[in-house]
Amino acid sequence: MTDIITLSKKIAAATEAGKIAAAAQLDDGGSANLDHVVIFGLKGVREAALLNAGIDCRKRGVGKFALGAPFAGQGNRRAAGVEAQADALNAAGVQCYVHYQMD
Repeated sequence: MTDIITLSKKIAAATEAGKIAAAAQLDDGGSANLDHVVIFGLKGVREAALLNAGIDCRKRGVGKFALGAPFAGQGNRRAAGVEAQADALNAAGVQCYVHYQMD
C-alpha cells in the first residue's frame, strides 16, 4: 500500500526544486510545451485520494498520474522545472519519468 502522505511530502519538495530550477533559466519565449512528470507504480491508488492529499495530478493509466507543473515561463523554464522535479522524485525513491510534449 502506498503511503500517500509521505508521497505528498516528496512531491511538494520535488515541486519546490522544480520551481528553483525553472526560475534559474532565462525565459526564452520558446514553445509553449506541455512537459510534465508522470509518477507510476501506484496500482490501486485512486486519483481522488491523491487530490485529497493535496497532490495536483491527473490519471494517465493504471497506476500512472501526471503531476502539475506550476513553473513560471515556457520553453527552457518548464523543461528545467520538470526535469528537476523528476530528479528529486527519483532521488526520493518515487518511480517517475518526464513526458515531453510540444504544444
